[in-house]
Amino acid sequence: MLGTSSLRRVGLALLTGALFVVSMSACGSPERQVTVITIDVPLESVDRVLHKVGPESRSLYGWNHLVGKGTANGEPIEVEMLGNVDYTSGAGLFDGFVTFKWADQEIGVKMVDGRAAPQAGTKVTKFSALLRVIGGTSAWETASGRGTFTGERDADIGTTVVSHFVLRIEQ
Repeated sequence: MLGTSSLRRVGLALLTGALFVVSMSACGSPERQVTVITIDVPLESVDRVLHKVGPESRSLYGWNHLVGKGTANGEPIEVEMLGNVDYTSGAGLFDGFVTFKWADQEIGVKMVDGRAAPQAGTKVTKFSALLRVIGGTSAWETASGRGTFTGERDADIGTTVVSHFVLRIEQ
């Protein structure tokens, strides 16, 4: 068992080590600026290839190309989504890519772990996915970061998806 003076020395050593790590990381690399971007946009399907297979054609797979104009933190933006789907009875997984385009710059992201969930007793399907920033152009050239996508559609696949994106950009 350690005595009081031994515990103080261990605590001081841990504290000194922690201060060293903090000061090294602060000196070793400059802090990256974080920008949070919120984007609301209705996305319309402009092209798609979907295949129904299996018993009663309940399985659906393929891709969908959606576009829309909305706002990003109050500024006009165009959004393009390229999504791959693998659904059974309207529920399932999706992934793909999203490009956010301002007048003079863009940010590209990858959607991962996407899930489509039909709401029982309705035609509503809710969507969610994680986003990983691939990179950007112009002011976003060194961008990295993560985000989320949520959306909702109140009709069959291929109809408008009311979409909400939150990006946490570091540069």
